[in-house]
Amino acid sequence: MVYRKFANKKGNNIDIKKIVLILLAGIFLIRFGYVALSTKKDNAKAYISLLNKGLPYAEAVNSTENTNNLSIKDMLIETVGLNKLSLFSIIKSEVPYFNHISTELINHEDNSIATLNPFELDNNSLIKYTPEEAPDPNAVASKAYEPSLKQTLDINKPRVLIYHSHTMEYYNPATKETANENDSVVGVGNALAKELEQNYGIATLHDKTNHSVSYDDSYKRSGETLQKYLNQYKSFDIIIDLHRDAVSGKVLTANINGEELAPIMFVTAKNNPHYAQNQALTDKLNGLSRNLFPGLSRGITTYTRGKDSFNQSKNPNVILIEVGFNTNTNTQAQASAKYIARLIAEALKKS
Repeated sequence: MVYRKFANKKGNNIDIKKIVLILLAGIFLIRFGYVALSTKKDNAKAYISLLNKGLPYAEAVNSTENTNNLSIKDMLIETVGLNKLSLFSIIKSEVPYFNHISTELINHEDNSIATLNPFELDNNSLIKYTPEEAPDPNAVASKAYEPSLKQTLDINKPRVLIYHSHTMEYYNPATKETANENDSVVGVGNALAKELEQNYGIATLHDKTNHSVSYDDSYKRSGETLQKYLNQYKSFDIIIDLHRDAVSGKVLTANINGEELAPIMFVTAKNNPHYAQNQALTDKLNGLSRNLFPGLSRGITTYTRGKDSFNQSKNPNVILIEVGFNTNTNTQAQASAKYIARLIAEALKKS
């Protein structure tokens, strides 16, 4: 910027730059004074802070007061308006459309975009079966069940973890995503967890957290859940992200032992450091399925770059299983869960 000197009627030069600086300094002082006066109404925080800086004894005397320590730095920042600067405020100033977005989306404590709280480990988010829960005496044993595989249950050492990245994936009779457990993949998880614990003595945790409230972030959210379980339990023998596939119009089933089942498929991702171990565990389960129940498994689909590596990067024992399609009934899918339990019991049996 170029500044010029102008002469007044008496011939004296007037420095425009100095006048501008003086005006800016005056505006700053007026603004600073306003900030100081406004804080006076709020327990005189500014004055207490300045007094404490100059007289340490005064700070000791007032230390029991419930007042916030507003520093000169804070006052200067507020004077120039930087205290309200945030990513969202910048976006709103540049893109007028965002001025119409509700301010409820803002976390007012740190001016950041609000996010849904991730899963917190508590008993309300999971199903656990205990030895006190006796099996229903009227229940008909699954044709997949092999009693010789039953082990001694140790509920203090969970060996299998089940969760759902796409928690609201549905089965017939539902026609859209649903929170009704019996009509979703959660109902399949319930059946699988119950079969593993009650009939095979394999301690199992089934997490029912809804990770698909924001579909694009589903794997990120389920990854947070998985990591918290790993932090608490260190590891599991098998970790299952239980899903459902989709198909248009067709009803595809697998007929095993005279039962109509929802066919299953395994999914792996190469973009993770545990791919070899993930694939080995998946190969083992798929091989057992092919040998014991031909036609149940549709095989293994491997992605070069899976979404967030399907969280298989978090542990060597993470696998993803697709149970049936949207056209399968919830009864068919839950019946398949008992066959999956048999595969897991075979894989974890004591040699």
